[in-house]
Amino acid sequence: MLIGSTPQPLYGAWKSGLIGGGGYIQGVAISPAKPTVAYAWVDVGGFYRSDNGGKSWRMLHGSTPHSAAMQGVRSISVHPANPNEIVIAAGDHWSPASGGLFRSTDGGKTVRKVTSTVFGANADHRWTGLALARANRNPSVMLAATLGDGVFRSADGGKSWKKALDSDACFTDVRFSPVNDQLAWASAQPYDNWLGEKRAKLPGGFFRSKDGGETWAKLAETGPSEIVVESPRRLIGIFEGGH
Repeated sequence: MLIGSTPQPLYGAWKSGLIGGGGYIQGVAISPAKPTVAYAWVDVGGFYRSDNGGKSWRMLHGSTPHSAAMQGVRSISVHPANPNEIVIAAGDHWSPASGGLFRSTDGGKTVRKVTSTVFGANADHRWTGLALARANRNPSVMLAATLGDGVFRSADGGKSWKKALDSDACFTDVRFSPVNDQLAWASAQPYDNWLGEKRAKLPGGFFRSKDGGETWAKLAETGPSEIVVESPRRLIGIFEGGH
């Protein structure tokens, strides 16, 4: 069977129906310890791993807990010393209750949910920034920026999390300073769209932490959609496609 002139891809004994809506790749995380290993994530198509520098990829979300969350992945963070240890921020605004933070220590073969929270893998601003950040000198310290559920912090490499910033903002990016693990920023954009079965209006903003993400101060009501950290004193912010 053909749709137009496109043959149906084969997946073992299954054929794709080519209905569409397969999403697009939102990001790729390359292992610092083993650069031939990379993970890619998709807004409505799960997540994938390559062991040969991107020449070929295999699907990973088939081994994850059966949940709508795993179809939409917002970010993946790879431990800098272990290519098989990953943390996944997954879930979308259509089924927020299923989303959360997931962790794998075997390269995605098995995945365990560690915290329930909300991410907008298929929502507005999904193409901007990252929902996960690791401290550079101590990669066990991590931050997760959510859709309307604040910023979470982990001190044990993503095994456990606690909410560090209670905010209903629509966070689009979170970053650590490249030279100072105590300094971090989180940015949010206004949001007016569905969140579960109801429409939600969420604020934007720009936030800073001076203690490694344990506490936060709001610096401005408006923030960039994405942050580029050049130094502790110099940030580049992307605002509506500009700088």
